[in-house]
Amino acid sequence: MMRQFVRLGAAERSLALEIAATTLWMTALVRVVPFRTLARVVTRPARDRRRPSVPVERAAALVDAVGRRIAGSTCLVKALVLFTVLRRRGAEPEVIVAAARTGGRLDAHAWVRLQDAVVFGGPEREGYEPVLVLRSQSRSSAAAA
Repeated sequence: MMRQFVRLGAAERSLALEIAATTLWMTALVRVVPFRTLARVVTRPARDRRRPSVPVERAAALVDAVGRRIAGSTCLVKALVLFTVLRRRGAEPEVIVAAARTGGRLDAHAWVRLQDAVVFGGPEREGYEPVLVLRSQSRSSAAAA
């Protein structure tokens, strides 16, 4: 893993570190904070500080690679991390949380959609029905609330 990290360019190394830090805190938040509170925190209006843009596919691949190496990094955690990373760069992604009943058991899955295209977690979503969509709060709607 370290060898792969060192081979990344400076911008991708920085992004990988940002993703790792965000994954660690998001993993903890998902475990200890009520989901309603967590959703409010991650969807609040982004600060005006913009970070350098990155290709969405590359960010998604790095979220997946980093997430596989951090215990407790579920599809929900990874979707929230990608959502956060993309929002920091001015995009307006959505996290879709869905459920499916399989063999008397309720399963859940989360994925990320950007401009009506699934950019993360897509192949696994077959058979799941969306139950919640998280979107960024706009500054105007947050001010009115």
